[in-house]
Parts: sequence; structure tokens; C-alpha cells
Amino acid sequence: MTCSRRSFLGAVGLALASAATAGCSRDPGTFVSYAPRAEARQSVTLTVLGSSGPYFDHSVVSAAADSFMDENPEVLLSYDNVEGELYATAFERRLSTGHLDDVFMLDPSQARMVAAAGQTCDLSGLPGTEAFDGFVAEAARDREGRLVAAPTRVAPFALFCGTGACREAGVSAPGTLDGLEGLCRGWGGDGPLLEGDALALGRALVQGPRVLSLGTGAAAALSGSSGDPAALAGLFLDDLARLEALVATGALRLSPDRPGGSGWDGSSAFAAGGAPLMVSGSWAAGRLLRDHADLDWSVEPLPGPDGRPFVVCDLDACVAVNGTTEHGDQARAFVEYLLRPEAMSGYCNDESCYRPVASAAVDGEHRLPYARLVSEGRAVAGNGLQYPDGFDRALSAAVEAVFSGAPCASARDAMARALAGSS
Repeated sequence: MTCSRRSFLGAVGLALASAATAGCSRDPGTFVSYAPRAEARQSVTLTVLGSSGPYFDHSVVSAAADSFMDENPEVLLSYDNVEGELYATAFERRLSTGHLDDVFMLDPSQARMVAAAGQTCDLSGLPGTEAFDGFVAEAARDREGRLVAAPTRVAPFALFCGTGACREAGVSAPGTLDGLEGLCRGWGGDGPLLEGDALALGRALVQGPRVLSLGTGAAAALSGSSGDPAALAGLFLDDLARLEALVATGALRLSPDRPGGSGWDGSSAFAAGGAPLMVSGSWAAGRLLRDHADLDWSVEPLPGPDGRPFVVCDLDACVAVNGTTEHGDQARAFVEYLLRPEAMSGYCNDESCYRPVASAAVDGEHRLPYARLVSEGRAVAGNGLQYPDGFDRALSAAVEAVFSGAPCASARDAMARALAGSS
């Protein structure tokens, strides 16, 4: 992280406080710099905790820091970026010791922790949140209806289609799961027809179709079963059976690496131009455009279970306000600033993510028709407060069990055991 101007005058001191109260330290490679300005005007120091990694992107916060303070000269932002796996430890210890920052980034499981600890600031009614897509707002609310977190973007899972490989194999993107099954049964290629990592395949072929089928009752069904691992896993039995049938055709490949991971470039048949189709989160778009510029590809919605395509979207780069902070007005003002259209467009312009407001969706060569899908009710949340802790690991475990040859009932049981181990 590179910090600039007065924005991070307190960053070094906060880092030392982090080590004392959170039991962890800043990344040793972090570079902190500042140039003093008229500090006498600044009467409020607002502490901000951020990170990078899945569901996080510290650039969302850091990019807005200086411009926010230009508009609010009485506020000094002190930003602590805790890298990688240390973030969860820092967050939990600060929460448990009463040292949670005024504003912080979090994933859905951490949002549940904040709500359970009674340190939730309800962001309902904050300017910008009223425009959230319905499925986004629902996934960010706790059981009492409080908007615990404000996602600054969403990352849809989609079907990536290699133009050359599809042309050579004579296939096109299937809009339905029946169409995908037909392609798999007729596949005779030397390599896979479709590849994806365990979570992506789980989102697209197991979780997403079930949540879509549950319709408006999805959140109640998921949260109502969250305390019963066997019941929750049982909701996905039919979907695991369909995955079992698809895997049995030999046309699917379980990728050992998530797109963007350290080993993905060397292991991906899709990136090499061999596999016609890939299921992945939209972040793969940025990686393909940057590192595989010679590969011609397009992106399509996922094949749906009811004859129409759809998308599963993860809430990403969520921010929240400490409900016990003495600087609630300034903290809410900063979150409001992050939700401004001109701010959000800055961290959703690389074709790898989308704003959580369908009316603001933009078109592009490698963009999904996000606005249309949302307006037609064809978008569901892949994460959120309606899912229990450990759901992603449990879903991945079930997918891996099917690929290892386990019948769908055994995969369901593996999912239930993983859920039970996370509770």
C-alpha cells in the first residue's frame, strides 16, 4: 500500500496500536508516506481497517481517501491495511477487545459476527443504499432487517467461451442446464468441454440453480436451515445429482486453481485455448485481458435450470460502520462517499466486476447484460448473511466429492459435515 498526503499521517501509530490490540502487524513490505498539510483544521480522526484478497479490495478505500478529506477538511482518515490471512485475526481480536475501527471492510461471515456482538450500525437509509439491487440489499441485511454492510460492487459468476475452441468443436454457449447436459453427453473431444474450480462449479451448477428455483423464499429457506447442517445440505441434493450426471460424461474438468491463482496459468485448459468453456467469477476477465491478450473469448450468463440463463453474484468489497463509534456521522459520511456513482465507477471499470446498482450497469465487449438480468429477476446472491459460516468450504467439499466418484448422497453428507465443523 502506498499512502499519500495527510491522509495517512496516523497510519504508523495505528499500525503500532494494531500490533498491541490485534496481535498482528502490518505487512513488512508496506510503504507508508505522507506530506503534512493544515492539520489544525482536522478535529476528527477516523480509523479505517482494510485488506486485499477474496471479498476485499483496499483500493476501494484508499482511492477515495484524499478526495473525501478535501470535501471534509475536519476529518483525518487513518487507514490500516492488514494483508492476507492476518486480516481475519486482526478483525476478530479488535472486535472482541472493543478496538474495532470506525469504518472497516468485511465479508459476510464477519458481518454476522458484528451483528451478533451488537456493534452493528444500520446503514438503511444512507444515500446510495436505496438504489441497491434487491438481491444485493437482501443479502446484506441481518435477521432484524438491518443493513449491516454496504457492498461497493458485485462479482458475477459467468460462462466464459473461447471463440476459437468453440468454433473448432462446433459448440456454443448453452442457455439452459438441459442444453449443457446435451453438450456433455455428445462431447467427444480430447480435452474437457468445460472447466472450473470447485467453488465456481458449485456456484453455477449446484447452489445457483437451487437458489433461483426457491425464488422469493430463498433467503428464508437458507437462513431457516442454517442451524441444521443436514437440512441445509439436503436442499442441494437434486442439484448434486445433476452434477453427478454431468461429471459422469467425462466432459467436465475440476480445475485445481482459481483463476488468478498462482498456478492457474499453467493448469488452465481454457487459458491455453484448449477447453471451449469455463465457469468462473468475473475477476477472470481482468486476468485474461492482461495475461492472455491473444486469446479471443466472450462471456455469457450461466445456463439456467428453468429454460433461461441467469447469474450468481458475490457481494464484494463490503464496508461497514462500527455501531459504537463516537464518530458515527463522519463514518457514515465516508461510506456514503464510497457509494457515490463517480466513486464506484472507478473500481468497477476493468470489466471484472459490476456496481451493485443495475441501472448503472455499463456495456462492454466482455461484459454481461447485467442490468437486463437483474431487471428480469435472473440474478441471485452467492454469498450474504443468509448463508452460514463455512458455506463456501462446504459447497466446495461437496463438488470435490462428486468429482472423486462419490454419489450425490455422499456428497451431500460431506457438505453437511463441513457445515457442522464450521458451526
